[in-house]
Amino acid sequence: MFRQNLSLWQNLKGTSMKSKFVVLLVDDDDAVRLLAQRILRAEGHVVVETYNGEHAFEQVVANSLRPDIVVTDLDMPHLDGIALMQRIRDHTDPLLKNVPILVTSGDITQERQEKIAELGGHILKKPFGREDLLEAVRKLPTPKQE
Repeated sequence: MFRQNLSLWQNLKGTSMKSKFVVLLVDDDDAVRLLAQRILRAEGHVVVETYNGEHAFEQVVANSLRPDIVVTDLDMPHLDGIALMQRIRDHTDPLLKNVPILVTSGDITQERQEKIAELGGHILKKPFGREDLLEAVRKLPTPKQE
């Protein structure tokens, strides 16, 4: 799955996306990831998906992926959504460190909500439907919308 996504990303470098976004989708739940991927692709977005934060950061970022949006689950093994956000925000590339991040979760404590906000993230509660996800993505501050 990842090699296929990486190949897609490498083919997109330097192309004009015309109001479509490259979305990095990170979720360890296959069913949720597949649902979100289908919703986003149906809207014309390019989706590069992976199954945990560590894999997303170490593999995708190492290959120069600079998504327009990151949609990540909060609770994942190896590297959770907040730790992924922190790594992205600490990155030296301004295109990456300033990317809008949407965090999804069914249960978020007040403390975690505050940390997500502190890191400039946005929250989408699970379970979510098609319109919930699309509205949350539309509300994200992205360079292509400005």
